[in-house]
Amino acid sequence: MEETTEIPYICSECKAEGVRLWREYQTFLNNITLKCRACSEVEQKPALERRKGSVTEHIQTDTIGWRVPAVPDDTGTFWGYTSVPQDRVDWWKALPEALP
Repeated sequence: MEETTEIPYICSECKAEGVRLWREYQTFLNNITLKCRACSEVEQKPALERRKGSVTEHIQTDTIGWRVPAVPDDTGTFWGYTSVPQDRVDWWKALPEALP
């Protein structure tokens, strides 16, 4: 059985803890970085700028550019974007977006 390494649930840029984090979409686990909303928006600014003024700008979404919610599973990795069970969605949504 392959050993898993748990990734600390902390922003890789500003080191924020206890907040919602996003991860890269369709990326191997050993290349994933976790980022808070503010750091994700800085990184994804070009993608967000391209979307500005488009129909998708006004659709409520939980993605930030190419980043998706980082919802840990029980094996030390993350749930697939479309596979997160409701209790884990509720857990992620209960986290604050930023610290006061």
